[in-house]
Amino acid sequence: NSEDFNRLMQRAGTRLVLQETIKQHNIESVIDNAYEILEKEEVCSEEPVEQGWINRFFDSVADVSDEDLQKLWGKVLAGEIKQPKSYSLRTLETLKNLSKHEATLFQKIAPFVLREGNNHFIVSNNDILKKHDLNYHEILQLDECGLINSGISVSLQISLSNTKESQIFNKCKMIVLEGLSSSVTKVFVGDYGLTRAGIEILSLIDFIPDDSIVDDVFDLIVKKSPSNLKMAIHKVNSIQENSINYDLTCKCAQDYDFYKQFILKGGKLANINDVLVRYRMHPKRLTDVFETQQIQINVAERVKEQLLSRFLNRDEINEVNKLLTNFPYNEYNMENAIKAICFVGEMATSKGFYSSKTIDSIVDDVKNNLFSF
Repeated sequence: NSEDFNRLMQRAGTRLVLQETIKQHNIESVIDNAYEILEKEEVCSEEPVEQGWINRFFDSVADVSDEDLQKLWGKVLAGEIKQPKSYSLRTLETLKNLSKHEATLFQKIAPFVLREGNNHFIVSNNDILKKHDLNYHEILQLDECGLINSGISVSLQISLSNTKESQIFNKCKMIVLEGLSSSVTKVFVGDYGLTRAGIEILSLIDFIPDDSIVDDVFDLIVKKSPSNLKMAIHKVNSIQENSINYDLTCKCAQDYDFYKQFILKGGKLANINDVLVRYRMHPKRLTDVFETQQIQINVAERVKEQLLSRFLNRDEINEVNKLLTNFPYNEYNMENAIKAICFVGEMATSKGFYSSKTIDSIVDDVKNNLFSF
């Protein structure tokens, strides 16, 4: 009858309102996560995000109620706003169908992902997988999710010669491979490659790479590779990780700016007393040309002020400049250098940047000629 029908319609309306309210809450939670990320970004692309991508994105996140997955989706939205076309529609579809368990499983294998060029992969050697508590069943699950290609016959092929090298690496360590002759040498590494969606989703995950996996692959290549091959393994340093490069606009003084970048990214410098490089001195070297010296002085002054401005105001920097002239040349004596260090140290210590013990240690190093100016 009409009364039953009206009650049915009322219940349906209540259900639809509740469903849409939950969807809206999910969408806004993802937007909030993206906003928190973008607040910290200094540069975003002016290119707009495609409307089709936006529609697919919000359709995908409407049903995502898990907080961890909402954070993951927030990273996707923030990344796409920062740089449109960063995440494909296929990645959105893959992520939409990803369960919490599958996401956790992908997080588990993430530390063991290696790179070679544009290839991202997990080594398929059973002994290595077992050593790191991974198994083919887990790889197969991630294959079904669209994150990994687990084809049995898949193998990474690397072509090398004495003019062509390659690197296998993660953020901790790098294997460098190079042939010994002009003829091409091929190295094969069994692998399970990540799909494009897998690579894009990997960039969203916070994880610490496992450096031992690089050692394992190095040993594997040593055992199976031809003799006309040279290999080296080393740690990937913070210079690469923080994208620190020589600024070629700092003519004849790129090293000053390079050290500044390193320090401002949290790096620490120390003198090594061993001779690592022999430098040829001659009358016409650029360092002795007056014009070059003036350029170096100007760049060095700018670098000095950028470093000091971390914990000194303009007046305090002027006080340092009175003690240090023509930095970093030996135009001032050691006494003035120590006075400047003590002054900067006093200011930095009072503002909580360094301890007095650290400053005393620097002064002692200068007095003992461990640092030269």
